[in-house]
Amino acid sequence: MFHIIKSMDMPTYVGLMLTLIVIGIYYIIKYRRVKVPWIILVYFMVVNSIVLIINRIIEEYQSNTHLEKISSNVALISSGIFIASIFVVGIITKIKEKR
Repeated sequence: MFHIIKSMDMPTYVGLMLTLIVIGIYYIIKYRRVKVPWIILVYFMVVNSIVLIINRIIEEYQSNTHLEKISSNVALISSGIFIASIFVVGIITKIKEKR
């Protein structure tokens, strides 16, 4: 799956990520009054998608620079936070279901 994403050209990749951002914003607006733990994942998904778009653009047009290394580190950290938040929200949801 990662090979498919890395082999995409820039307009296709940015279009895919913008679609994810629009879907995330739609669900943020739709469920803004509902108190569910998974809504935090939608917020993180939007932010992470923006970070990944910026990272890909920097990798494409400013490769082998200090900015590209910083961008890769930021993308790695934000993706790690997103994955950790998936586990935390899963645990919170499981605890709430037991009540």
